[in-house]
Amino acid sequence: MNKVYIQSAAHISAQKPLSEEWMDNPVVYEGDSVKSIDLNYKEYLAPNVARRMGKLLKRALVCARMAMKRAKVEMPDAIITATGLGCIENTEHFLDAMTREGETLLNPTPFMQSTHNTIGSSIALDIKCHGYNSHYSQKHTSFDCALQDAFIQFQNGKIQTALLNAHDESSSVFDSILQHIDCWHFENGGFKGETAISMALGNQPTPETLCRMEDMMICYRPTMPVLQKELQKLLERNGLTIHDLDAVFIGVNGNAENDNVYYACTETLFPNLPLARYKHLFGEHFTMSGIGFYVVATCLQQGRLPEHLLLAKENPAKQVKCIVLYNHSENRDHSMILLSNKK
Repeated sequence: MNKVYIQSAAHISAQKPLSEEWMDNPVVYEGDSVKSIDLNYKEYLAPNVARRMGKLLKRALVCARMAMKRAKVEMPDAIITATGLGCIENTEHFLDAMTREGETLLNPTPFMQSTHNTIGSSIALDIKCHGYNSHYSQKHTSFDCALQDAFIQFQNGKIQTALLNAHDESSSVFDSILQHIDCWHFENGGFKGETAISMALGNQPTPETLCRMEDMMICYRPTMPVLQKELQKLLERNGLTIHDLDAVFIGVNGNAENDNVYYACTETLFPNLPLARYKHLFGEHFTMSGIGFYVVATCLQQGRLPEHLLLAKENPAKQVKCIVLYNHSENRDHSMILLSNKK
């Protein structure tokens, strides 16, 4: 089986942008909704380019350029993008203008940027990439589906490099709708965040490589026996046992209904393994599992788990070499991604 290497990553999020400072000096938040810490985009984008773009597209272009620069990749073979809702601010601007002005004399720019595939398309136009380009928009499983697509393309020998993206933003209107329908209700310190991350993937290790993706699986509405069986198959395919794992990252977010599923499943699937989290630093959104993927890769590159990521401080992980990232969406779609520091 061909392996996939995470060569680099770049994020703009609730933590210091384009930085791994969150490993040792994380920004701590209170409140239900947190915006990303934006850059001075004039330093990264030409004024004539940035002028017609919303914040999410600016974040996407900067992250893509930085990920490629750090990986020393001039042109990826594929661009694969995940987004739950795309550029919702542009969608709101277009709909607001339509309600005020009717269906005449509307600015086409917000409409064009409101489509979900505008993010990956804009990246492709920016770097002049004419290769494979796909988008996934399946709510919380968007990133998992995008990653699976990339993994399959590598396995089939269709590509040697890829730019994998996960992008979502929030807005005051979006937040008010979520509050009205009581969605993403946090009882224990969680918050809604924003996602902007790009990662360069390749089929060969380089000096810049963060870690290696060994394998993954996605299950729809699995029973516990099915989850156990799929985990066993995942490990056996890669010559591993449960004892070879050093930690499990889970997507707990402060919502009791969401978190209790993780605790119940990990107690059976991963007994006695250290549990770690990431959404307490970056927040919750549809493509936050992309941030989780990046967090695990960074921990494997550095060979350590900072204490503030661990759920149980009395059960610290040793030097980490092999980690599973486990996510679920409404106890319906479950995914497990196996990563190691092998090169």
